[in-house]
Amino acid sequence: MLAVVKRESELKEWTADEVADWFEEAAQTLLNLPPVGVQGCLSNWPDFVQEVWDAYGWNDIVLNRIRPSARAIDRLDQVIEWTQWLEFDERKILWLRAAGVKWKRICTELGISRTSAHNKYSFACVRISSALNIRDGIFPRRKK
Repeated sequence: MLAVVKRESELKEWTADEVADWFEEAAQTLLNLPPVGVQGCLSNWPDFVQEVWDAYGWNDIVLNRIRPSARAIDRLDQVIEWTQWLEFDERKILWLRAAGVKWKRICTELGISRTSAHNKYSFACVRISSALNIRDGIFPRRKK
């Protein structure tokens, strides 16, 4: 579902779908970042085994998150910079959709209809793609 777009080597016209893909990747990167909090007291000693059953793996398995790469974090920073070109509602709709939230929940949270939410989402993607094309010096070709 997540399409990683390689934009570093090639310079081509941005599309609204590419912008939406970048937002989805950024939302996934945010989920994979380690939690922020106070470290507290740390020790180099191993955890002490309290019971015999704990020594043989009877407790639940704790899976570690896959850490995002430095390139993924750089793309996340770029996407966060793009949100300065949007209004608050557009920004919220983009991030919620990138996180996989259903349209019904977005509409009830913002108090708008589904059509209005989808129009704002599409308009925000188009606005960002056109701003990126102007920044990169790429102007879309007019259809004849």
